[in-house]
Amino acid sequence: MYQNVKVSSLRLLITFTIMLLGAATTFMVMVYGWSENFLFLFASFMADAKQYVDGRFVFVGTSFFFVYSLATFFCLPILLILSISAGYFFGTFGILLASFGCATGSVLFVSFSGGGVREIALKAGIVSKIELVEKAFQKSPLIGVFLIRLLPIVPFPAGTFAMTILPTTKRSVFFGTLFGVMPGTTLYVFLGDALSSVDFFLIFSSPHMFITIDIVAPALAILCMSLVFAALARRL
Repeated sequence: MYQNVKVSSLRLLITFTIMLLGAATTFMVMVYGWSENFLFLFASFMADAKQYVDGRFVFVGTSFFFVYSLATFFCLPILLILSISAGYFFGTFGILLASFGCATGSVLFVSFSGGGVREIALKAGIVSKIELVEKAFQKSPLIGVFLIRLLPIVPFPAGTFAMTILPTTKRSVFFGTLFGVMPGTTLYVFLGDALSSVDFFLIFSSPHMFITIDIVAPALAILCMSLVFAALARRL
């Protein structure tokens, strides 16, 4: 159990460190004018991409849902980026796209996972060491899946693997994942939605305009949520 909590806390620390480094690098680039041509090209690309999505909302939204589902199915470490992108391109509707995509991908993984996947999960002892999860699954598979997705008890891919050996149903995996990931996904989507209203061209000349309540508030909420969940995980 201690090892699982340690890995989970390290994952949260790494995630937030990457976010801080990215924000710091972006700010330094804007202040000192590094790679100005590249930044203007990037800003132009993001503006054109946003315009393209707005003109083909249904098609791109459906495609994004399938991409998110496949990323979850293949346990790709890009869900955080996809969640922020969902907010940037689709606004608050991105919450549904990301959450339902994650839930669908989880169900697909559990449905198509073979004996080899279950054997790996069993040997790793991903869930068997966590008493809270075992008790939750005995009472209700839905609550068990919800706790795995809500709390950083185990890394997200490991939680997906664990569902292949736990007494779950496709319905409990779908709805447990849907509601379990929604709080965190909502914060990332709000952050992406706030970024969509930023005038990147104007920011190059006035970097301080990047620091707004719409951007800072979701970032701080993500940090607080990570710290609270990590503290809860240490007590399990």
